[in-house]
Amino acid sequence: MTRTAKTVVVLGAGAGGLTAAERLRANLPGTDRVVLIDRSFTVSSGLSALGVLRGLHTPAEVTAAVGAAALPGVELRTGEVTGIDPDAKRVLLAAGDPVGYDALVIALGAVLDTAALPGLDAAIAAGVAGQFYTPEGAAALHRGVDQLSTGRVVVLVPPPPFKCPPAPYEAAFRIADQLGARFTDGAVRVDVITAEPRPVPVVSPGVGTGLVDLLEQTGIGFTAQRTVTAVDAATCTLTFADGGTERFDLLATVPPHRSPVADLLPGAVNPGGWLPVDGTTLATGLPGVWAIGDVAALLLADGKPAPKAGFIAESGGRTVADQVARHLGYDVPDTRLTAVGGCIVVVGDGVAAKVAGDFLAAPAPDVALLAPDTGFYDEKLELEQSWLARWGA
Repeated sequence: MTRTAKTVVVLGAGAGGLTAAERLRANLPGTDRVVLIDRSFTVSSGLSALGVLRGLHTPAEVTAAVGAAALPGVELRTGEVTGIDPDAKRVLLAAGDPVGYDALVIALGAVLDTAALPGLDAAIAAGVAGQFYTPEGAAALHRGVDQLSTGRVVVLVPPPPFKCPPAPYEAAFRIADQLGARFTDGAVRVDVITAEPRPVPVVSPGVGTGLVDLLEQTGIGFTAQRTVTAVDAATCTLTFADGGTERFDLLATVPPHRSPVADLLPGAVNPGGWLPVDGTTLATGLPGVWAIGDVAALLLADGKPAPKAGFIAESGGRTVADQVARHLGYDVPDTRLTAVGGCIVVVGDGVAAKVAGDFLAAPAPDVALLAPDTGFYDEKLELEQSWLARWGA
């Protein structure tokens, strides 16, 4: 009996989507289609943007164009997703015909929503603020730091969720390092102001305490539990929910993050707009639909939201590829999600610490802050280079 060919559609060419598409192609016979849809197929690793912030790379040096050679046998379709119809099992695009599916993997990431913080767009346009989550944004912020001879840099952290929880703290270290004598001599001050109670609050308090100690040892100020409500570009002033204000000369901020599926699947998302998933298979509540990476609302064993981290997205890509293959009737392992790994935090020239452990351990994450050394710094460089070599093929 001839078997009907199946189509699996993956939305988003980030860490999770690329990993899922690659493994799906290996799992499924050539008669089945694997279709990867992305807005541009121009990708960069989140690891690399902070290197651009420090001036170690240009945006072009850390950006890859994903092509057929990187994903042989995967159909690459450039397009903007405008709708998902789970009843008809099809994806709607801004241009071209809808794409039908037998299984769907949503890996659309998170949107940097600068407009959600009043005044931030105006401050970016005026050159007194910037963000470090894209290579282009990090490069602009690097230029702003370069031009600062005196004053105050504020690294601003909003309430979660946001990508790579240690990233803003590394940004503070990178900016202080770039300032050099201007920072060590006191001409330019660097302060972190966060809405969080401590850095990386979803893991043990010792991790956050350790990161704060490293900040203070470097001479970087730290203030917790202050939520910003507005930015005034004209006066370079931040207003907070407690009614207080803070001045800055340059603002380096984590922009508010928005879910890209809140409008695409309004009945399936949580109040924040993210897609709830099963904690072991990453299946959503929709038949034949899985979600991985930043777009997924994954809970830890203690009920806290899992961090939006690249290594968890890649693990999710492998998990979902196997779960989809099983759903389609193929004999592959019943792979379940793991989150053993970590995030490397550069704290100085050639030196990095690491937040690492088992994030899905029960009853709570078993994660520690590993002391800074040169080995972690070298590991981060190797991860950056292997990402570009892998997907820029």
